[in-house]
Amino acid sequence: MPRESELGQPQNYYELLGLSAEASPEEIRRRYRELARKFHPDLQSEQAGAHERFLHINEAYQVLGDPVRRASYDLQLRDQRRRTGTTSPGSPAGPGPYRTPAPPPREPAANPRPPGADPRVAASEARRRPNPHLQELQRLLEDARLAYSRGHLGEARRLCQEILARRRVGPAHELLGDVYARQGQYDLAVQHYTVAAQMLPNSSLIMAKLNRVLERQVTGTVLRSTPAPAAGARLGYSLMVTCFGTGLILFLMLWIPQLDRTAMNLPFVSEWTLPQIVAMLFCGMVAGWTLTAGAWIRRFDQIMLSPLSTNRRQPISMGLVLGLFGAVFLPLALGVYLVVAYMQDVLTGSILALFGVAFVLTLGFVYAAPPTAQLQIGLFGGNVLFLSMLLGWLMGDFFRPRWAG
Repeated sequence: MPRESELGQPQNYYELLGLSAEASPEEIRRRYRELARKFHPDLQSEQAGAHERFLHINEAYQVLGDPVRRASYDLQLRDQRRRTGTTSPGSPAGPGPYRTPAPPPREPAANPRPPGADPRVAASEARRRPNPHLQELQRLLEDARLAYSRGHLGEARRLCQEILARRRVGPAHELLGDVYARQGQYDLAVQHYTVAAQMLPNSSLIMAKLNRVLERQVTGTVLRSTPAPAAGARLGYSLMVTCFGTGLILFLMLWIPQLDRTAMNLPFVSEWTLPQIVAMLFCGMVAGWTLTAGAWIRRFDQIMLSPLSTNRRQPISMGLVLGLFGAVFLPLALGVYLVVAYMQDVLTGSILALFGVAFVLTLGFVYAAPPTAQLQIGLFGGNVLFLSMLLGWLMGDFFRPRWAG
C-alpha cells in the first residue's frame, strides 16, 4: 500500500500506487490491476471512499502508464523537490495528494498600480467586460454539441480536442468521453469522464456515465480472473476454432443441398430447395460463431448495440440498421453501413470482416448450386447468410474466451 503522509494522504501518483519512482511499466500495470480490483465500486460498494479512491487510481495510471506524460510528471516532481529542498517524492513537503506539482509563485508585477486607482472598481469592470477567449471556447463547445447531436462524431471529437488544446474545460472532457463511448473506445472514454468528474464533482450525470462505461471497460480488462495466454497460444486457439468452423461449413455447404433437389417455387427464389436454405442458415450461424469464438472480431454488444441516435426514447442501434437492410439486399446493407460509418467515424474491422465472410460464403453457395439456381443465390443468398451470421455472432459470445474481452 502507498506510504501516507502526516495527513494520511499519499503525496503523489507513485505513493498512491505504492510504487517507487523507478518502477517499470509492467510493475505499474500490475499494480494498477491489483488496486482496481480492490477498490472497484462494484466490489466495494459498502466501503466508504472506494469510488473516489478508484477515480484517483485511474487518474494515476493514466499519467504513469503513458511514457510521455510520466516523463513530464517526473520532471515536475524533480523541480518541486529542488525548490522545496526535499530529497524524495514522497516527503510531506512534496506535491499535494494525487495532483501535479504546483507551479512556482508568480513574481509581483514590475509596475505598481497608478496612485488613486481602486482595485475593486477595476475588478468589477473586468468582470463586466466580455472575454473574447471564453466566448470563442463557448462557441466551439456549442458547435461540438451540435455535431454530436447530428451524429457527426468525427467533427465533435475534433472540436473538443481543439477546445482542450487551448484550455481544460470540464464539459469538453465530458463530451469527448461521450464520443469515445459511442465509438467503443472505452479506455479513452473512462479517461475523459474521470477528468470531467474531477472538474465538475457535483455532476451526477458524469458519474453515471463513468460507471456505465466502467462496467464494460473494467469488467472486460481488469476484472478478468483468467490471465491472457501468450501470443502464440492465442493464435493457436483462434486457428483451431477457425479450422473446426471452416470444416463444418464445407460439410454443410456441399452435403446438405444434395439431399433433395426439388425446387420450392418461392417468390423471387423459385429454384431454391429446402436443403439449400437449411445449409445457408447453419453455415451462416457457424461462420458468425467461429469469428467471435475464435476472437477474430469484438463482442456483439460492443458494436451492434451501440446507439446511432442520441434520442434516448427511441434509440437506433447498429444491429437494427444492419439487420433491416441486410434482410433486403446484402450489398445495400454494406453501402448503408459505409455511409453511416463515414458520417459518424465508427468504421470497425469486425463488421467489415462479417460482410467479407458473408460475400465469400455466397460465392461458395453459388459455385455449389445447380446452374438454374446460381443467379438467385447470388442475388439473395447473402441475405440469409448475413442474418444467420448475426445470430451466430451473438451465440458465439457465450463461447468467447475470457482473455479476449
